[in-house]
Amino acid sequence: MILKNLISNIYYISPEILIIIGIFISTIYGVILKNNVRVIGSLIILTFAGSIFQIININCGKILLFEGSIVISKFIQFSKIIILLCNSIIILIIANFGYKATNINSKLSFEIPIMIALSTLGMCVLASSNSLLTFYLGLELFSLSLYILIATNRNDSKSIEASLKYFILGAISSGIYLFGASLIYGNAGTINFDEISLVYQTNCYANFCLKDQNLLFITGFILIIITIMFKLSLFPFHNWTPDVYEGAQSSIVVLLASSAKFSVLVIFLRLIFEPLMVIKDQLQPIFIVISICSMLFGNILAIVQNNIKRLLGYSAIGNMGFMLMSIVVYDRSFLHNTIFYSIVYMTQILTFFALIIILKRKISFNNNLNDLRGLSKNNSFICFSLAIIAFSMAGIPPLIGFFAKLYIFITLINFKMYYLAIIAIIATVIGSFYCINIIRKMYFDKVINGSIAKKIKLNLVEIIIISLGLGFNIFYVLFPSYMLKIINNYI
Repeated sequence: MILKNLISNIYYISPEILIIIGIFISTIYGVILKNNVRVIGSLIILTFAGSIFQIININCGKILLFEGSIVISKFIQFSKIIILLCNSIIILIIANFGYKATNINSKLSFEIPIMIALSTLGMCVLASSNSLLTFYLGLELFSLSLYILIATNRNDSKSIEASLKYFILGAISSGIYLFGASLIYGNAGTINFDEISLVYQTNCYANFCLKDQNLLFITGFILIIITIMFKLSLFPFHNWTPDVYEGAQSSIVVLLASSAKFSVLVIFLRLIFEPLMVIKDQLQPIFIVISICSMLFGNILAIVQNNIKRLLGYSAIGNMGFMLMSIVVYDRSFLHNTIFYSIVYMTQILTFFALIIILKRKISFNNNLNDLRGLSKNNSFICFSLAIIAFSMAGIPPLIGFFAKLYIFITLINFKMYYLAIIAIIATVIGSFYCINIIRKMYFDKVINGSIAKKIKLNLVEIIIISLGLGFNIFYVLFPSYMLKIINNYI
């Protein structure tokens, strides 16, 4: 019986096992081939494709594995597919033209796709975790990989500084999590999320319950949420974001800004709508204040930024606040709007950073907004692509960014949170300023030194990646309800 259960558990985590096998094979192959990033990247992408195929084949409801420490459900499987697809595109970007994005090194090390695979493994474990231990295991696995990836450009002091800042603050957030977990375990006597929720509910309604014990429970829950908010770049745990975005290589920042945040968002949604639902009344006002501060702070400071990557860092703070605002209504029937917004944001970030990496080939481009002047003269396709993504991020109709924001506005209005809807609209208007400023620099600002950027040639892979990103943003208006139905089916 024990052996049968073990085999069954291994079957359900076979996608993660495939990733581990792919990492081992790629490491051995990389040592033999010596820095062939494209071959190693292709192996990792094939591994991800195998994992996606296996996830699709595992058609199941909610299943608890390994004594309840891991949970499998349709929503978690869907989230893993999104993470694997996103990271496959990132590796494709790095393997095909990411190494040309730096003027210091002509090539990237073969370990980078492997570290991304390790980070992906951590994201999948985090998304499916159902205990304090597996949560910490997944969180640290993908965080440690990111610490290393951010510092890959060893010749750049900003890259080392960004990695050190993220490492120190990440270590502090991990310590906060462990302290919160110890408070919860000390009072509940269990590390399983479902059992912790049951113990808290029992304590709340039992006559012999001590209020101090409930206070320790709530304190532990809040400390865990602080760790999540640090990873999501929410105010006031956002300070690392612009510095890390600026210092790390663009091909690494896109990983940090897309799939890493999405995996944390998945576990965040699972926590607040399952075990932490019991302290809804305590958390809701906190979430409202944090979402308002994040939106206004991120969008206002993004306006005054000249560095594009710092601008995107502050924009990420605003977007995460906007996303959090869709959660404060505490209604599962509207969760598909939150997931939809996060997927739209991921595609925008992927496309935007792919274009930035391509622009890095031009030696005079240093991620500064003024470097975009005159770019439209000889690089019409790149500028058109940047303009579409910028308009979509600003929420201009009929692009997909408009629909993503509209659905959240509708959610707030349905629950009569009119003041939050008004604040969200104001933050959106403020955010549109820096998005439109990018377009103004490319098309309308005069070139100061009189030099116009030379034409940048694109290869087939680059054209495909950019075209897919543009197509998703432009043509969503033709099938506005199709994607929402898919997401809603899994949630």
